Amino acid sequence: MNSVLFSGPSLPPQQIGEIPGFCCLPPAAQGDIYRAALKRPHCIGIVDGYFQGTPAVWHKEILWAMQQGIHVYGSASMGALRAVELAPFGMRGVGRIFQAYQDGRLIDDDEVALIHGPVDSGYLCASEALVNIRFTLENAVQAEILTQLHSDRLIAQMKAIFYPGRSYPALLKHAAEFMTSGEVDELAHWFKSGTVDQKRADALAMIAEMHNAPDTPFFPAYHFEHTTSWDVFVVAAGEAGFIEEREAFAPLLTELRLDPARYQQLRQSALSELLRSGACGQEPNQAQFNAMAAQASDQLIGQSLLNPVLMRQLAASGGLPELEQRAAAKRQYIDRTYGSSPKFGDLMLTPEQLFNWFFQLRLQQPVPSDLEFCARQLGFQSLGSFCRALLDELVYTEGNSGS
Repeated sequence: MNSVLFSGPSLPPQQIGEIPGFCCLPPAAQGDIYRAALKRPHCIGIVDGYFQGTPAVWHKEILWAMQQGIHVYGSASMGALRAVELAPFGMRGVGRIFQAYQDGRLIDDDEVALIHGPVDSGYLCASEALVNIRFTLENAVQAEILTQLHSDRLIAQMKAIFYPGRSYPALLKHAAEFMTSGEVDELAHWFKSGTVDQKRADALAMIAEMHNAPDTPFFPAYHFEHTTSWDVFVVAAGEAGFIEEREAFAPLLTELRLDPARYQQLRQSALSELLRSGACGQEPNQAQFNAMAAQASDQLIGQSLLNPVLMRQLAASGGLPELEQRAAAKRQYIDRTYGSSPKFGDLMLTPEQLFNWFFQLRLQQPVPSDLEFCARQLGFQSLGSFCRALLDELVYTEGNSGS
């Protein structure tokens, strides 16, 4: 029996070890489930997946995998979220986190989100998932270390913090605002052995369930609807590799996006090629193309699927070496000068000044009224990622203006 497991910070590879019959892959992004299903495993298990910065796993690729007779499981993090949404179709959710979402006790995606390092760091976590904090404080109440009132207040305070800032030290700091020093010290001491890693526990429970999967293929009780969006997705997913392969050309795409006219020209060409491929080789009419472009902006197709076609077209035009050279030179300059990408505070700069520099001075055009939309049109996942790219570009341009 062969199975595929997508896991990362919830259950890092070094904690899994070698599992007979399992192929362990990094957290899933859009298109990864489809590509895994092409290899016809008996089971696919989703623990971790990308929430921000990379298009998330599409529900329809999971439905397609199950239609192929593959048992699909989810737990702990992104897997639990997708399992709740697709349980009526046969996706199997495992664990307490899945059950809490299923029962409506948990609602928001950010409950399972955290900030972590890359794969070569072992997905070292720099924050704590709120769902783990919830289960930890639940045990603290049962152990009479904490009152229910104090637990509820601490959870509310942790919920109000953006997920990268959630941690047990941050929790203890808030606890000191309304608990006595003795109570805080007792809670801190209890944390040394009492914290709960429910995400890890649920991931391990899912692996055990996958070991006991039925020998027979999954039999879906639904009809899978083929659409133009799906056909285009299939073509694009075939172009894209898994997340580790896609990261290699991310700096090159950033360079391309900083030349909006060139980027939009190549993007139009890539969209047209994808639609021709998904429409049995027919040239798209204008209505089809407009619909396709809208879908790409809404990430129904997703930048992770569109980008490989973009890169191939860029290579065919002979523009790749120039971008590779500039991206490498920029990275070296920033690392040498700042150590890492600069922030607004490092440059004594406001966002308004940054956008004025890029649009008015560099592009000789007005600053767009909707900057979020502009960032998406240029292929950035958020306004924040657009700002980071512009800050890097500004310091590199200014630093090399005399050379």
